[in-house]
Amino acid sequence: VGNQLRAEAGVWAPGARLTYQWLRGGAPIAGATASVYTPTAADVGLVLSVEVTGSLRGFADVERSSAGVTVAALGRLAAGIPAVVGAARPGLTVTAHPGTWPAGAELSYQWVRSGRDIPGATEHEYVVTAADAGHALAVRVTGALPGWDSAAAVSISVTVEMDGQAAPNTEVRPAGSVAVGSKLSASPFVEPGWTATYQWLRDGQPIVGATEATYAPTKADIGHQVQVVVSKMKVGTDSVTVRSAAVTVPKVVPTVTAKLAVNSVKAGSTPKVRVTVKAKGLKAPTGKLTVKYGSKTKTVVLRAAKKGKITVALPGLAKKGTYKVAVSYGGNATAAAKTAKTVKLTVK
Repeated sequence: VGNQLRAEAGVWAPGARLTYQWLRGGAPIAGATASVYTPTAADVGLVLSVEVTGSLRGFADVERSSAGVTVAALGRLAAGIPAVVGAARPGLTVTAHPGTWPAGAELSYQWVRSGRDIPGATEHEYVVTAADAGHALAVRVTGALPGWDSAAAVSISVTVEMDGQAAPNTEVRPAGSVAVGSKLSASPFVEPGWTATYQWLRDGQPIVGATEATYAPTKADIGHQVQVVVSKMKVGTDSVTVRSAAVTVPKVVPTVTAKLAVNSVKAGSTPKVRVTVKAKGLKAPTGKLTVKYGSKTKTVVLRAAKKGKITVALPGLAKKGTYKVAVSYGGNATAAAKTAKTVKLTVK
């Protein structure tokens, strides 16, 4: 690479006009039609040759090709001396310092645990996991530069501290029923002397005001992923930040049933209807209930203490006849629900 080659055409008939075409692996190199050619990085490891064509009036053109030569790289890159920077503890982030490489070199990274590549750990930074505890952690840096043979260097390994030596247990899971109105809780183990702060996320973005150890998903969370970030701190010790796995808040579809205390009453009396609201994942549905009976409407609020059950009085039925009683619910679930079956009330 970089050294100019010159085509010696050989002996041709006097007056012959000569043209040149340089070949790479037997294929013409675009624009390489002079008697000289300087190999580039694209030629490394490939065979170059030159084809000379002689033309003379009154004669057919003649082509002759040279023997091939293999292009060598400029040499192997001078590798830097990499190092692992940062405290090697589960839950903390360490950084690869690549060392000094030639200008323009493209660097890639591979983190290594006890001599074996860690799958997927190919970034400049690496979050130490519980699986690394007690193992030797190192980083291998590979440099590539057009025209040069690539080079790789491995850092001096560092031993990852076992859980509990300096950092607290970092496992955290959002525990609880994943549903609108139910509570999720972050329950990381916090050792004496450590404090913890919380931030709940929706699709990776902070939820305003959601900074407690528990969080109740809302309508805005339906169909989205919720997780929690826990930061543990101790004076004089590195802080530990852990992000839990994400859980998807499903759609909650409530059902409403209504049952009359009695199906027939005397005119002027006050019948009662027993309403039950159920929704998977909601132990205590809350919200507004609307009861329609005849031309009348009554609205009541279903509170958590009722656990989805309430008795509603239906006053004002002074005329005899048959009335349809229907109940609709619009609470903290995803959509309003109505009684699947309308109850009929007879006033005598």
